[in-house]
Amino acid sequence: MQFQEKKNYQYPAETLLKVFSDKDYFLEKYARSGATDINVLEDIQTDADSRITISREVQVDVPIPAFARKYVPHTITLIQSDSWNYASRTGHIEIRFKGMPAEINCAMHMVEEGDASTLVLNFTTKVQIPFVGNKLAEVLSRDLRAKFEKDSAATHEAMERVIGKYA
Repeated sequence: MQFQEKKNYQYPAETLLKVFSDKDYFLEKYARSGATDINVLEDIQTDADSRITISREVQVDVPIPAFARKYVPHTITLIQSDSWNYASRTGHIEIRFKGMPAEINCAMHMVEEGDASTLVLNFTTKVQIPFVGNKLAEVLSRDLRAKFEKDSAATHEAMERVIGKYA
């Protein structure tokens, strides 16, 4: 399943890319959004790019249909890697689900508009289970979209706490 999200920010792209490459931003954001057992697994920073991998436990925020209950627990451990190339302002998110044959991939790019920027995210959700994989992908995609809405305030609060390093 594919879908797109766009997020507008009142900061230049260069500043946002630094924030989106900062482990403190992710730790703050995930803690504020209710995730538990948050662990930084990888934090690689160079002048040209970055990669951060963090595991966390999250609650599923959408009702789980009966057919999906045996595949989708109420609490899921996510392992998420975010990477950015600063010159091209493009990035990638890879989300794996511990104990589930599911993955979410997201191509990202930052569009600067004066002193503001728009982050464009193109998601693809795949579940490798015969017969019900596409329906499970829809459930996971709905949950991801619900998290985007729910976590919007946490994202902005975390950004405000970290952005002072870069603005």
